[in-house]
Amino acid sequence: MITEDQKTELVFELSADLRELGKQVVVRLSKGDIDVPLFPAIATEVMRLANSPESDAAGLADLIQSDPNLAGHVMRVANSALYTPKASMVSLQQAIARLGMNLICEISLGVALNAKLFNAPGYENRLSDISQHGFCSALWSKEIARASQENVESAFLCGLLHGIGRAAFLQMFSDMAVMNGIKLDADKVRELEDVMHPLFGQEINQAWEMPKVVCLTSFYSNNYSACDQYRQQAAVVNAGAKLASASLDGADLEPVLKAEVFQHLNLYQDQLHELTERRDQIVAAVRAHKL
Repeated sequence: MITEDQKTELVFELSADLRELGKQVVVRLSKGDIDVPLFPAIATEVMRLANSPESDAAGLADLIQSDPNLAGHVMRVANSALYTPKASMVSLQQAIARLGMNLICEISLGVALNAKLFNAPGYENRLSDISQHGFCSALWSKEIARASQENVESAFLCGLLHGIGRAAFLQMFSDMAVMNGIKLDADKVRELEDVMHPLFGQEINQAWEMPKVVCLTSFYSNNYSACDQYRQQAAVVNAGAKLASASLDGADLEPVLKAEVFQHLNLYQDQLHELTERRDQIVAAVRAHKL
């Protein structure tokens, strides 16, 4: 549970000219004035199949094929260089047989759970960027979790949803801007988004009944050292998000790898080098995932 003191602390991270608006946002959140999109039914079924010992490949293939848009996206990502360098798979059944149910479930969740579930008129391009960054963070978080011997399975979902609060914030802000005649330049809106999104992520993930590790890493991904219960997982997501940002921006990864979080995760130079070699494959998968 996020305390009122923590909410106040976030507001004071804002520039002085944005704090009053930040307080208004917190008040709306405290009143429950947030539109939470329904958790996609197909994502519910995918998670059920992923966690059921009785599920099989045929059932998963049938489920995904029931949504042609999802099926198309899953096949594009599955055929990307990250998973299938020769891009030779032609059916879901083949993809499941080759990559395994868990991996296909992750790809499916990456498509189904995205920022475009939210409605923020005027911020459509930003929602698309948030979706891409979330999927890229999920892929990097898995790689980092594997290298640091943390939980790989939870790392993907934590990375995927760590920034979902950004989309929820933009949805609320676009409504506030219209209702109250608020006009801010893009940099100011982004500052509000950067600072306030953990509060929104907490609300969305709790409403969607995500595991506690997802809820807490979402809130603490920017400040993993303050996370008591899941500090390592929050650090993994923090590192994954940093690599995702650099990867999508086309920036050099070497300066990013010098960040304190990689020392915290006790990753050696050879492990960091191996991570950098995954960049092109991860970016290719993210481009294939683009909604």
